[in-house]
Amino acid sequence: MLDPFFVISQVMNLGDINDSAKLFCIFDHKILRQVLLNAKAGWFSDKRTWGSWNNLLFPEYNFVAPPMPVRKIPDWDSL
Repeated sequence: MLDPFFVISQVMNLGDINDSAKLFCIFDHKILRQVLLNAKAGWFSDKRTWGSWNNLLFPEYNFVAPPMPVRKIPDWDSL
């Protein structure tokens, strides 16, 4: 089964303004905040979307979004 946070993140990432409005009607802002806090690399495709959602849901960040999650590739020597 898909991770529910992943499914919500895809609506956040790819949806339009109407989809975003529906998210706010269906889910409490605390759930949407958890989606961002638990996001994995690749869930958000660009910094603009990532930053917009962080600015909206975390006003305490003062418009400085945290870095997007990144995929860590192991060093060949450690394999």
